[in-house]
Amino acid sequence: NYQQTFVTGYALAALPARYTLERRQWEDAAQLVMPARDTFPWEDYPEVEAIIHYARGLGAARSGNVTTARESLSALNAIHERLINAGQQYWGVLVDAQRQTVAAWIDYSEGSKDSALVKMREAADLEDSVDKNPVTPGSVLPAWELLGEMLLLSGDPKGALVAYEASLSISPYRFNSLYGAGHAAERIGNTDIASSFYELLIQVSERADSPRPEIDRAKTYTANNRAAETG
Repeated sequence: NYQQTFVTGYALAALPARYTLERRQWEDAAQLVMPARDTFPWEDYPEVEAIIHYARGLGAARSGNVTTARESLSALNAIHERLINAGQQYWGVLVDAQRQTVAAWIDYSEGSKDSALVKMREAADLEDSVDKNPVTPGSVLPAWELLGEMLLLSGDPKGALVAYEASLSISPYRFNSLYGAGHAAERIGNTDIASSFYELLIQVSERADSPRPEIDRAKTYTANNRAAETG
């Protein structure tokens, strides 16, 4: 059995969630399972149990498995109610942001884009309303970053750039936020801003030990931009 502490529970939940979500491996995230309850008392730490349901729900919604996404959303709703009833307002807000995020991507997958964007903005505002817990490294996947992705997919690169910049103001140098900001600026046609974000992405990924198409795109774009400026 694991040590029965918050730190242990957080690691057990957050590490596999981050591994799949950061790589946008949505189908893998949808298949995450909670370690057995006889190895860790999840009922004592609902705020960390919520992380697995969040990852599963988000992964399922973004890979078209609405049934699993709704099951995860139901679990998050129950955890949120439990936290609020126990007076744990801080974690209640964060789980509220998680459930709004899952609900937003369920709506988006079902074609309700306006409703999805409203919920995703609400999730970003909720997450932004509380300070980071000193024990954790921050959001498993920032709501502002996910709002940026949704806006890009919805054909609003200007709004997406604002959302990505908000994500970077809270979590500087995030790989996916840097790439998203560069991509949004590229879609707008602002080569200077796109190049600045792409160049920073290349810098922070200098020691990357695995191929990433985002890095290749950033290198190609910045090289072409430099060639155009000198040519």
